Amino acid sequence: MKKNKKLILLTIDPKSLISFKGDLIRVLIQHGFKIIILSNNFSNKTKQDLDLIGAEIREVYINRLGLNIFKESKSFLQLIQTIRNIEPNYIITYFAKSNIFGLLSSKIAGVKNRYAIIEGLGYPFTKDPNRFSIKKLFFFTLLSFLYKLSLSQASKVFFLNKDDLRDFRKFNVISKSTKSYVLGPIGINPKDYPYCKINIDEPISFLFIGRLIREKGILEFLKAAKIINKSFPKVKFIVLGSFEDDNNPGYIKRDKIRYLLDTSYIIWPGNVDVLPWIKKSHVFVLPSYREGFPRSTQEVMSVGRAVITTDVPGCRDTVIEGKNGFIVPAGDIYALVKKMKYFILNPEKIILMGKESHLIANKFFSNKIFNNRIIEQIKN
Repeated sequence: MKKNKKLILLTIDPKSLISFKGDLIRVLIQHGFKIIILSNNFSNKTKQDLDLIGAEIREVYINRLGLNIFKESKSFLQLIQTIRNIEPNYIITYFAKSNIFGLLSSKIAGVKNRYAIIEGLGYPFTKDPNRFSIKKLFFFTLLSFLYKLSLSQASKVFFLNKDDLRDFRKFNVISKSTKSYVLGPIGINPKDYPYCKINIDEPISFLFIGRLIREKGILEFLKAAKIINKSFPKVKFIVLGSFEDDNNPGYIKRDKIRYLLDTSYIIWPGNVDVLPWIKKSHVFVLPSYREGFPRSTQEVMSVGRAVITTDVPGCRDTVIEGKNGFIVPAGDIYALVKKMKYFILNPEKIILMGKESHLIANKFFSNKIFNNRIIEQIKN
């Protein structure tokens, strides 16, 4: 491969760029690519980190949840012009808005190699087990159309789990002729999340990590905590995550969340560095309705924590039932409570299953696996 091939990485979320994609950028540079990051609202820290890695940045404005047709059209035209000015050979996009805007604009701008990573199908494709939403049906129809239009322009489409690929084919979002590959989890650097022993002599604590939106299962977690507290008042529940904007379709009214969080048995430090809290916790709980391949679960497993999660795409791929945790039906609070009680009454299982989680994470969740697969697919 010739050196200095220009490759654009387009994202709408530069905050997590280094932690989620930093190693991938480094590997791409090692393979002779010149990397240009397109996004907006780069922090000074992110700019410095990208500069140290050897990547360039260009500011483009894409509103993650924007629906104003005039503003969106302006952003789209700016993106086309920016890509034309760079004249890249390759573009990689991820997140729904980046995929749609990036693939269409790069096709118009004449980019030869266009790759999309589907890191999860998101709100419109996520079934809520407790309610039907007309809004969700509208977004499903709209996003399906936009994805079908944009993904038809992709050289290859990458998925993190087989369920997402299956559903995109089922809903005719991509055709059988579309070059599609399941790469598995993006992964983590195991050195960043080393194994940490658990002290089961301390009060048991259950950990939730995620945005405080309906689809993450935060309401189920908090309601299960309330039930558990009646029988086991010493058990603690840790919530790591922050509120979402009210224009997010999965938004929950803040008063409702605050009411459930404002108790003596809930610890809610907000949006903080998760590693110290993972080390303090005993069992990780992710009652999500759907994921691509949850990074939070990979992190806690690497540290050596048992997992309770749901029988939905992405989540069920992280747990071997009864070996490193349990899988429960999405939206089923009482099934969640039952498995929580199991760990409370059998604390030795917390240690045993936590060790199994660590072994699984070390074997399957290294980001080197994902990065090597991406490079292989791009080169071929």
